[in-house]
Amino acid sequence: MPRQRLKTLAAMAITAVVAGGVTAAIVAVALPAAQAQGTRPGTTEFHADVTVGAAPDAVVFDGANLWTANHGSANVTKVNAWSGAVVGTYAVGVNPSALAFDGMSLWVANSGSNNVTKLNAATGAHVGTYPVGIDPDGITFDGQDIWVANYTSNNVMKLDPAGNVVATVTGIALPTGIVYGGEGFIWVTSWSVNTVTRVRVSTATVYQAIAVGSGPTSPASDGQAVWIPNRNAGTVTKVDSGGSIVGTYQVGIGAVAVAFDRPGSSATSATDPGTYMWVVNNASNSLSKMDVTSGTMVGTYSVPDRPKGVAFDGTSIWVTSSAANSLARIRVR
Repeated sequence: MPRQRLKTLAAMAITAVVAGGVTAAIVAVALPAAQAQGTRPGTTEFHADVTVGAAPDAVVFDGANLWTANHGSANVTKVNAWSGAVVGTYAVGVNPSALAFDGMSLWVANSGSNNVTKLNAATGAHVGTYPVGIDPDGITFDGQDIWVANYTSNNVMKLDPAGNVVATVTGIALPTGIVYGGEGFIWVTSWSVNTVTRVRVSTATVYQAIAVGSGPTSPASDGQAVWIPNRNAGTVTKVDSGGSIVGTYQVGIGAVAVAFDRPGSSATSATDPGTYMWVVNNASNSLSKMDVTSGTMVGTYSVPDRPKGVAFDGTSIWVTSSAANSLARIRVR
């Protein structure tokens, strides 16, 4: 969400431990001793963090590359997932805050210029810039259209592939995060009223508002349920596809984003179905690993200062650091 509206979280000391049997390994994290929190699993392979633009926020995977929305430098950075090399940096709007990939194009929500930029994902070429509401702070793809959460406009807009606004859903207070959860519904978090709202894709109408934790932000789907990080509460709420709360689980301080380790190029659903949800904790500089079925905490890992976004590429989890201007890789397979 726009940084001027983020609620200040008091600095708190935490003790983070890694559960026995954890196989994740940080391969791209280098923290000053004073910042280090938690336990970094042992590994024989380490790489320097990837330097991207200023204050990177969201990160998304396009099947071959990671893209970061560099909130402080009005651009996005493309990073090769295999090598970690920067492929290119491309200008977008002011204060890019959220990203979505539709299979061919990258869509960027620019919270400072109230528009969305569309780039050719293969080349980085600019395709178009399209006006939306005020402070677009979340964006997602439903398999056909793009949906944008406009924080200050208190609405959600549906855009066709050409960037035309084809529907506007009103009455959603301060929408921050948005995700397509499957089964014909978009899920939208509301920062001020502590809810997640289900929006029916076919009619672009509100179907149900569900109370979650305090300060809900960027949600993610595991294919069966939607997980909502509650920044102020330091928790994650799991809601099933029918809108019923499965559980609320304690994570780190300032939970802001989540990602599911759905199988990618390194695994198949038959042999490795993906079993963990990964939570970025902005105020405790940590990454929580949770069992996707039970919600049990499996481990907590140190990441660079002020993490904001998280994505999975089939082999590794990638985390943006808004303070270090970097993208870190955490090997999980």
